[in-house]
Amino acid sequence: MCKKVFTSKGYLKVHSRLHTGEKPFACNICSEAYPQRLQLVRHLNLHERERSFACAFCKKTFPAKSKLEVHLRRHRGEKPFACVVCNKAFTIKADVATHLRTHTKEKPFSCDVCSKEFSHRSGLKKHSRIHTREKPFACVICNKAFTLKTYVKTHLRTHTREKPFSCDLCNKVFSYKSSLNTHVRVHTR
Repeated sequence: MCKKVFTSKGYLKVHSRLHTGEKPFACNICSEAYPQRLQLVRHLNLHERERSFACAFCKKTFPAKSKLEVHLRRHRGEKPFACVVCNKAFTIKADVATHLRTHTKEKPFSCDVCSKEFSHRSGLKKHSRIHTREKPFACVICNKAFTLKTYVKTHLRTHTREKPFSCDLCNKVFSYKSSLNTHVRVHTR
């Protein structure tokens, strides 16, 4: 054996399987065996994905039929849940509760660093990147990194020369909405 020391008999037993080759945890679907229960659980997740439910429209897969049904509402344009204040409709019931915060001005998520408050968890997550300097989204052409996915989309126009914004008065085109807004002032002076 290897002389490693463990804090419990259980850890020693699991480690000893590396030396004995014992694999007591077997998959009941394909008979693949593992020395640790966690390895079997990870393996079973692979089978779960194989048995997932696929969307007929976009081929995206879901681990449960109920999740697929919610997804299908988006393709069908179904919005069965409405806000009691403004009647705005939503595909998912939980989205109504989140939307209601726009009326109540409730901001239950606050930054641990600067105490700024947000009505949505996603807003807090995006904000926290200011403090962490995390830039998880990178340009596929030059690898420049950004804090938000939308910033990458906008940045890509520097490579593609795309100009999706046009002036209604003179048809001049621009890569950025801010450039168009600045241009429009020429006409309104």
